[in-house]
Amino acid sequence: DAPDAWNLTTGRGDIVIAVIDTCVDYSHPDLAENIWINENEILGNSEDDDENGYVDDYYGWDFVNDDNEPLDDYGHGTHCAGIIGAVGNNSIGISGVCWNCSIMPVKCLNEWGFGYLDDLIDGIYYAADNGADIISMSWGCTMYSSALEDALNYAYSKGCLLIAAAGNDNTCVKMYPAAYNNVIAASATDEFDERANFSNYGYWVDVSAPGTNILSTLPDATYGNESGTSMACPHVAGIAGLILSKNAGLNQSQVSTILKSAVEPVNSAKYVGTGRVNAYQAVSIGFGVAKITYPSSGTSVGKGIINITGDASANYSLLYGEGLYPENWTYIGNFNGPVWNETLGTWDTSSLENGTYTLRLIVNGSLLDEVVIRVGRIILHVGGTGEGNYTSIQDAVEDAFDGDTIIIHNNTYNESILIAYKNITVKGGSDTGVVIAPSGNASSGIILFYANSTIENLSIRDFSLAAVYTLYSACTIESLRMENNSIGIFSVGESVVIRGNIINNSYEGMWLAVRNSTIVDNIISNSTIGLDLFSIIDDPLLNDNPNQNNSIQGNEITNNTIAILVMDSLYANIEGNDISSNGYGIYAPFTDDVEGECSGTCSFNFETNKEETDSPYTDFWWEQVNDTVRYLVPKNGAEFAIVEESYENITYDNAICEDFSDEKINGSDDNNSIPPGTVLICHTAEGNYLKMRIDACGYNLQFTYALLYPYNITALMNSTVSSNTIINNFYGVVLANGSNNTIYNNYMDNEINAIDNEYNTWNISKTLGRNIVGGPYLGGNYWSDYSGVDTDGDGLGNTKLPYNSSGNITSGGDSNPLVVRVYNINQDRWYYSIQYAINNADDGDTVKAYPGVYRENIVISKPLRLVGDPVIDAHGGIGISIERNDTFVENFTVYNFSTAGVYAHNISFTIKNVTINNFTIYNSDKEKGIYLYSVTQSTISNCQVNDTFDAIYIEHSSCNTITNNTIFSNDASGIFLYSSSTGNTIFNNTIIDNRDGIYLDCSANYNTIKQSTIENNNRYGIYSTYSSNTFIEGCSISSNHECGIYLRWGSSNNKVSNCTLYN
Repeated sequence: DAPDAWNLTTGRGDIVIAVIDTCVDYSHPDLAENIWINENEILGNSEDDDENGYVDDYYGWDFVNDDNEPLDDYGHGTHCAGIIGAVGNNSIGISGVCWNCSIMPVKCLNEWGFGYLDDLIDGIYYAADNGADIISMSWGCTMYSSALEDALNYAYSKGCLLIAAAGNDNTCVKMYPAAYNNVIAASATDEFDERANFSNYGYWVDVSAPGTNILSTLPDATYGNESGTSMACPHVAGIAGLILSKNAGLNQSQVSTILKSAVEPVNSAKYVGTGRVNAYQAVSIGFGVAKITYPSSGTSVGKGIINITGDASANYSLLYGEGLYPENWTYIGNFNGPVWNETLGTWDTSSLENGTYTLRLIVNGSLLDEVVIRVGRIILHVGGTGEGNYTSIQDAVEDAFDGDTIIIHNNTYNESILIAYKNITVKGGSDTGVVIAPSGNASSGIILFYANSTIENLSIRDFSLAAVYTLYSACTIESLRMENNSIGIFSVGESVVIRGNIINNSYEGMWLAVRNSTIVDNIISNSTIGLDLFSIIDDPLLNDNPNQNNSIQGNEITNNTIAILVMDSLYANIEGNDISSNGYGIYAPFTDDVEGECSGTCSFNFETNKEETDSPYTDFWWEQVNDTVRYLVPKNGAEFAIVEESYENITYDNAICEDFSDEKINGSDDNNSIPPGTVLICHTAEGNYLKMRIDACGYNLQFTYALLYPYNITALMNSTVSSNTIINNFYGVVLANGSNNTIYNNYMDNEINAIDNEYNTWNISKTLGRNIVGGPYLGGNYWSDYSGVDTDGDGLGNTKLPYNSSGNITSGGDSNPLVVRVYNINQDRWYYSIQYAINNADDGDTVKAYPGVYRENIVISKPLRLVGDPVIDAHGGIGISIERNDTFVENFTVYNFSTAGVYAHNISFTIKNVTINNFTIYNSDKEKGIYLYSVTQSTISNCQVNDTFDAIYIEHSSCNTITNNTIFSNDASGIFLYSSSTGNTIFNNTIIDNRDGIYLDCSANYNTIKQSTIENNNRYGIYSTYSSNTFIEGCSISSNHECGIYLRWGSSNNKVSNCTLYN
């Protein structure tokens, strides 16, 4: 309806529309008459006549080249300018929407259509300060910038109407500046008033406008057709120009209301604003303000009374309809206006079904605003059956509101999922049944962008970049299985939780540039790097130092080249991880120059700066044959190349471009003979690049080298490494870089345990606390190569000098080394915990646990002897669980348990020949001290059991011997024989101060109780019900409060002989 609009106005020259873009061809014959001119500037006098800071800015300013000739060398800005204001009725080309307005050229984008944020910000300030009424911005990015928002707010405060393109990625991801509060966001429609298939969409979009195959001006007096929201934005800007031309003095809120009200319906399943703008309606409609400020579009509200707030300049109505673009509306009510920033009305959502609704405000019968919201929280299903299920995960994500949950049913989904600006939960039925795999060129499985969402219980595989890629999202990634991806989890952000995931066969398991985050209980295996703490970008949102205050706990990182690579990390807590069977356990590399030397013939590893004979990680082998012949041979996959550049000029960028050879060093003779002064590049098997210079001749190889990285790194600083199991790696901990870290209470059993740069502390000052082996830690670490002893039993080795792990900790060392206390006598091997020793024992082995408190729940699933004098703190679990025949356990103290202190059982067969000897079991109210279930031919002897519920509980167990035990102060029974427990012998026990001394129930028949002392129990000495043929002989039964022996219902054929009974 533009011709009808032009019957009312074609625009006014004093309405200035700034085009911030690649600029405008201001000499174009269809634009020249409408180009804004800075009348306060004298062209060509090289003076800043108007003192605005820009010399000779007669036609605007070029912020790309910082000059006063803002020429369009790309064409994009000229095309946008023609849509806004190409001259009309001039018999050439086209007519712009507002073809008598003035166009201010502001060049902020270069010849490729790209630009720097600083230039765009400067352009906005320039337009605002030099009289622009409208600023048209057909550009954007997905990154929020407070500096850009500040510039736009400044322009808004100067009276500028701000309009921007929504973007062309066919996504709901917010595009800035369009998504800022004071900016009108424009999507694109096609010739059928349908959403253009490329156009972005979402509840942040305000209106839509034509954007496909649009004819407009191009540089050099030409024309062309272009498509994009870049074309929609100037259509809206041109209509805004017509509105201001007809109604001078309207403010931004009034113009924005008119634009959102003067629309035609659109045909779209995605939200693209209130509709497609209509120029005639825009200049013929009345003016006022209609704006809903709460609830805001794209948010959720609960069930109940909702207070709707906003602005209404006159009498108004509130309505709602179900879904997007409803056909039917329900009136909430009609109200008197005006209302400014107060409650417009209340809406009772109690009776509504959970779902999507559009809330509309109509002012004065024609002006409107609307928001799309979710009422209640809903569960969306993908891949299930029945009405309302989605076939695509992405479709479900886009329809979800904050608080919604998406359940994905078992299937394989070939797609990449983008979750942006949403707080939702996406979960699968199982981590193996729901598989996400690539489709087309998709490089990442799930991308979270400013999304504080939860992802759980999925399998993601075969992606070329990352299984999960998060940017600035305080998200939770939990219980995922990630296989065969280049990176398992690539995360940049804050307050990220990564928990319980399994990552296998990736180049990097996790690449993290995060802070205040938790990485816990993950399993990472078979990767080049398990966990990489490396901020690869200078990120202003994270203050250029993202890896801070992270907790890395309870992870299992095995079978990787490097388990944990620390490139930069401050205040980390690396605690309680199982780091085993890797090349490097924890590795912090260096980048400064290092002076190296090899004497005679040797092998050398750059990563550790050590001569290492027979190491699988050495980088070269050196041999000095005579004064003139020197051989340098690459080893273990390392590659070398001789270069012409000087050592000082080599950087990471030019190092990675060099050619390499496995067989010989490029540039050397056939024998790899290297003269002094040679400069080389090396690519090591660990993936590092380095530069190296041969410094001197002679029989020793002297050289200078440095590892090369594209960014400055700080490695590990001010962090704690504690209570980790670091075993079976070639290198345990290598701290070649970093400082002020404390490393204590770790169990170290590696080929080379530790290498240090002498700026860290390998113990704490003899402080009590929880120990990795169960007792109190007192200072340092456990070392497999420690040869000292602990003669005074304080848990510390008797070292006169600081222990430094075979000389590899170059300063300080561990002055308080802890001593391992579990020993397999048959294997002649020490272990750090009882359970670990049991797991690695062979049938029939004897495992000895030395004195101390062990905080463990022990499971014995093989025949062996477990001896010693330890204290087991079961910390709320079963103390010792015996699951196999022929087990002997002796001389343990067990406390703080649930179910049982000792539990002998197996549901598949009967256990026999178990001996429990010389135990002390106490302090677990309402639980069983020793519990035999389906056990036969076993012995409980010389044990003390007190302060439990049932001291010894025997169920479905026969032919066992319970002898020489002391049982007292238990809340229920001293010994309870239950449920067909027959043929047991209870001999020579002391059972006092319990509720009942011995209790037989439910066919506990043919048992023998003899020569035991049973006294001072609160009820009965011996109590039998439904149990027969019990033989009681030679017992002293006295001072039991109700009865010495009580044979009750169903107890028959019992015999009592030679007992002493009195009360």
